[in-house]
Amino acid sequence: GIGAVEEIIRARDAGGLFKSVEDFAKRVSTSKVNRKAWESLIKAGAFDKLGDRSDLLFNLDAILAFASKLQKEALSGQVDMFAALGGDKLMPSIELKTAPVKHTPKEQLMWERELLGLYISAHPLDNYDAFFEEQTIPLHNCAPSIDGQQVTIGGLVSTVRTIVTKSGAKMAFLESEPRHTLHPPLGVPQFRTIYPHIISKIADHPTLIATAAPLITIVTPASKV
Repeated sequence: GIGAVEEIIRARDAGGLFKSVEDFAKRVSTSKVNRKAWESLIKAGAFDKLGDRSDLLFNLDAILAFASKLQKEALSGQVDMFAALGGDKLMPSIELKTAPVKHTPKEQLMWERELLGLYISAHPLDNYDAFFEEQTIPLHNCAPSIDGQQVTIGGLVSTVRTIVTKSGAKMAFLESEPRHTLHPPLGVPQFRTIYPHIISKIADHPTLIATAAPLITIVTPASKV
């Protein structure tokens, strides 16, 4: 929320960039940046320079307990005493345990997309640049000059909606996400005829399509793009 953002900015402006997880826990109020905010920040990659996302999530309870204890001690003057005696070297610290199971890069990208609306650390199509360059045509090249030609486009499918037209033809509307830009939905009249197994797969796994956004290549008349 806005309150959490304002608190983080306040602490950063007052004391500079955060040097460690302990530093963040000490300076940012737990009453304004709660567990949900910590979890969202970790999943979105805000702490990537300070620790591994899986390890931070695994240790989140310990981190929050440490932050609460540290801030209570600060109110009583104990932390100031440590600082006066030896500075940061005598400041309390927390030992982060290694998470027994690491979250996959794919999961982390899904977190970023869910929380931020875009991918930050990488992109699901990073390893497919050569394939797309050789085998597909960019959507921005689907101009009236190639109207009527059959083209192959590639990207991520985030949503799909199927309808039946007045003439009885089946049509699928796809929300397509190419590698570098977002595009409005594409109408693909012959989608079921060309790839009937994809339509049925989408119907069986709507959540997978909406979150994991599987990679597909679509063959469609250029006039309909």
